[in-house]
Amino acid sequence: MTDASDDHGFGGKRCRCCEPGPAQPGFEAAISDQVEQALLHGLFPQPVLRREVLRKVGASAIIGALSSILPIETLKAIAQERKPLEKTKLAVGFLPITCAVPLIYGEKLGSYSKEGLEVSLQKIAGIALIRDKMLNGELDVSQQVMPVRLTMTAGLGGNVQSIKVLTILNQNGNSLVLANKHRENRDPKNWKGFTFAVPFEQSHQTLQLRNYLAAAGLDPDQDVKYRIVPPTEYVASLRVGSIDGFFGGEPGGQRAVYEGAGFIHLISKEIWDGHPCCSVTASES
Repeated sequence: MTDASDDHGFGGKRCRCCEPGPAQPGFEAAISDQVEQALLHGLFPQPVLRREVLRKVGASAIIGALSSILPIETLKAIAQERKPLEKTKLAVGFLPITCAVPLIYGEKLGSYSKEGLEVSLQKIAGIALIRDKMLNGELDVSQQVMPVRLTMTAGLGGNVQSIKVLTILNQNGNSLVLANKHRENRDPKNWKGFTFAVPFEQSHQTLQLRNYLAAAGLDPDQDVKYRIVPPTEYVASLRVGSIDGFFGGEPGGQRAVYEGAGFIHLISKEIWDGHPCCSVTASES
């Protein structure tokens, strides 16, 4: 038996939880909220501390205090300004990993067309290839693992090209996976001679792995080997025994576990909590 206070009661023949929700905020209101959220995240980057402060003080009070020293309304006005699109037809490259979901869903939900964009999504196997396509002008926008954008701007591995980060797609979300034969060898001090797969030389995965090994007393330059492997080939390489482990993004770790090829030794959050993973990049031109 239900009454009007029951969210799952039936009004007529339809469950109330399926009725239309409140109207979505307009463009200006959504941008205004995003600006405020960005300020709060920048001021209190640690989630637990931010939630505690917001619970005790409130977002409105903090934004009000910030308004006395920052031109917040001006920032909102700048963010809401809608200039004519410089280019409407865009070739966008993405890697076949979980980080690419926002780009793929943007097309499925029609978000690009709503903004007047004609987007051609291209699945690219690996980071080196997607980087080269950006440098050659075949792509206008690409998903890139941090800090590849910095290497492109610095000209490492190719011509110098100014590449801008439009947004960070996600944080954390990577794992250090080992082959099952190493299940009883969890101490990195014993990993001398191991071969690890990484997605790219100048990637945060490589940086974190090197840092982890160095902290355990190994020489990351001499004691282990690194093999550049596309994310789609991590698990196959692990299964055939050509690598001892890999440091990469999802769904690599879960696939290794599901297919019985390896186990997750640790997740990247345990090394660097809150690290940026993938970004959406575009050439300045």
